[in-house]
Amino acid sequence: MDNLGKHLIEDEPRRHVCDVAGLGVSVTRGWWAQPLGMVLGGQLLGRLFGNPDHHLRSGLGYAAAIAAAGAVHQVGHIASARVVAAPMDTLLVTPIRTYTLYDDTGKEITHDQDVGRAIGGPVASISIGIAALFLSLLVDNRYLRFFGVFSTVIGFGALAPFGGNDGEELFLDKQD
Repeated sequence: MDNLGKHLIEDEPRRHVCDVAGLGVSVTRGWWAQPLGMVLGGQLLGRLFGNPDHHLRSGLGYAAAIAAAGAVHQVGHIASARVVAAPMDTLLVTPIRTYTLYDDTGKEITHDQDVGRAIGGPVASISIGIAALFLSLLVDNRYLRFFGVFSTVIGFGALAPFGGNDGEELFLDKQD
């Protein structure tokens, strides 16, 4: 994990916001920068690729697609963690990204369980992204097509073995 990620997870004060399906959702200071970045990024995409008569509405559509792609990735982690019987404890929203946290204190977690938890996000992102791309061919919807591309890119990007990505857990041999 990179130093910034380590700092956000270990040192930043957290505030518990709610529980969703038995999972705690917490935020750190500046959490609002992440959704704001999604909205601003969506607005930029709306200006560049959206309907010329409705830039604002197009931007909100792109922002919703960005948020949905991130949510799909997190749901993949939640589901796979439960399947391998090592469930997630907290979804932590920080200014730069959302982290999946596991309270494994005193529990024996096998390498296979670690891998099972890590692979869920990329698998969900890639599979839902590809499905959305095929569906967008049928319904010809630019936001669905963008969601498909963005979700697929998130999935493959998460497989990169550095910077706290899922690929770090999947592909790097960690020596304790």
